[in-house]
Amino acid sequence: MSTIILDVNTTALDYSAASYKFVQLFQAQKSFKRWITLMQEIPMVEGHTFESKAMIAMGELEKEEQVYVVEEEKQQLLDLLLQSPAYENTKQILTMLRNTGREVVGMLNTENKHAIKQLLFSGLDDAFDSIVCAADDEMASVIKDYSAKKGKTILVTGNVNRNPLPAGSPVQVMDIAEVFTLLTEKVA
Repeated sequence: MSTIILDVNTTALDYSAASYKFVQLFQAQKSFKRWITLMQEIPMVEGHTFESKAMIAMGELEKEEQVYVVEEEKQQLLDLLLQSPAYENTKQILTMLRNTGREVVGMLNTENKHAIKQLLFSGLDDAFDSIVCAADDEMASVIKDYSAKKGKTILVTGNVNRNPLPAGSPVQVMDIAEVFTLLTEKVA
């Protein structure tokens, strides 16, 4: 059977409340997507936490949009991000995938303490066989290692254009919508 690595941030969590708040505070329709891009550009080096990266990216966004957001509102925005619920039926879908005999791994690009908070708050804390936390620049290596150990591996992401894997990787990359076909497969 195959192993499914699910990019939790781009597939399972509903960030609509945070996205709406970004538009309000930064006065730009695409501010949330731009903030995500800025977050991905900041390396997860020692000393950089999710919070520090988030605040740095918000500062960059303030400069780009030429707006000022008070620290208290930035902290509220950070809290919204960390308390985003799972999309409806996410847990049931993950359970169905696990019931087909596949190993389902949740991958988050944050530190363990934030991953635990996010999964507990969203109700997905017991929805995965295992959890992997890796910085954006480490994801390809982690997925490659997982594939080497486990065999057939599928990375499920909400953004196939942001594929962290090199060309020619044996890992199949799928959009979240394609996962539903896996539920009807008899053999991986």
